[in-house]
Amino acid sequence: MDNNINTGFIKVHRKLLHSSFYKRSQYVHLWLHLLLKANHSGKKIIWNNKEIEIQSGQLITGRIKLANETGINENTIQYILKFFENSSMIQQRNNSQNRIITIVSWHEFQKFNNELTTAQQRNNNGLTTAQQRNNTNKNVKNEKNEKNEKNEKKIKSEGDLKILNFDFINDAVKGKFVEYIETKKNKPTQKQLEAIYGHLIEISEKNTQRAQKIIEQSLRNGWQDLYVLDNQKTKTNENKTNNLNNLRAAATNIIQAASGTTINE
Repeated sequence: MDNNINTGFIKVHRKLLHSSFYKRSQYVHLWLHLLLKANHSGKKIIWNNKEIEIQSGQLITGRIKLANETGINENTIQYILKFFENSSMIQQRNNSQNRIITIVSWHEFQKFNNELTTAQQRNNNGLTTAQQRNNTNKNVKNEKNEKNEKNEKKIKSEGDLKILNFDFINDAVKGKFVEYIETKKNKPTQKQLEAIYGHLIEISEKNTQRAQKIIEQSLRNGWQDLYVLDNQKTKTNENKTNNLNNLRAAATNIIQAASGTTINE
């Protein structure tokens, strides 16, 4: 028997429903059993002390073996096999120990199997390709929807920002400003937007690069407000000190000129 007899499948045509023995369960049982046990390819064996080749659609078995495999009485097995033989469904070659049974219509079943299997494969391949295209289209559609949702959010924020006069910042900084506004937990009102933008103008001193760094600083640190840069604070303090020194020097010069004296600091 073929080593791969327990793998694969067979096809059973619906015309079995209209056979004369379909209502006799033991007949149907044994017929299906023969189909399942038949070899699907040729194989050489020793039988009657001679080397023979078991063809596809044949099986070596015996009445006792079939009875053990199916649970059908031996005498009934013999009777049903004779019926199949008289009906030209099988051919039998017997010896003292076993018999070779040939399924007469096996090649028709095999041809039917191959054609149907090929058709199924084409159908499955077509279905798989269609499913892949469908899944791909769905993924592309989902990605587009996600992008559209993000764009809608951004467009909505930029629409609100039309009230502002971006007279000193470029598109890159404007994009950063929009991103910063979107990070706010509570959406700002128009007046709040004007105040935030006015604050940016003030602390950046209308310097585009400085404005971008200020926004990026808040985004990087997760701040809800905009703050002057650290190096900008140092420069501001230096400027205040210089301005204070200049005022003191000017005041000293005025006093000296008025009194005609020299004031030593």
